[in-house]
Amino acid sequence: MSYNIAVATSDGVNIDQGFGICDLFTIYEVDENGQFKVIEKRDVTVRKEELPKDDGGMKCGGRALVKSEKLSDCRAVICSEIGFRVRKDLNSRGISIFDMEEAIDPVIEKIIAFYEKTDKHNKG
Repeated sequence: MSYNIAVATSDGVNIDQGFGICDLFTIYEVDENGQFKVIEKRDVTVRKEELPKDDGGMKCGGRALVKSEKLSDCRAVICSEIGFRVRKDLNSRGISIFDMEEAIDPVIEKIIAFYEKTDKHNKG
């Protein structure tokens, strides 16, 4: 089964943007064989009309929650930093969060290996 990973990157090589500042995530697809490739650059810019009418005082939190909805088809999000509220929202959607500043490819390879182990463990 394939799955998607969203990466906050400005250069396509390094994880170098925080969740809140990134408006263009690079989406990688991981196939059944553990191979991965870029499938899209996803614009998650939040327009004013997308914000909740009553954001409960979450000025920037409301933006982040709308962004997390736009990434809801991803199994994981990788960024340099992420706030508590959006981390909680992504986790409630079953999306793993990895916050670090490193090169993209080795991080994705480690995540794939992690998922392979946990997926096998959960089946057996």
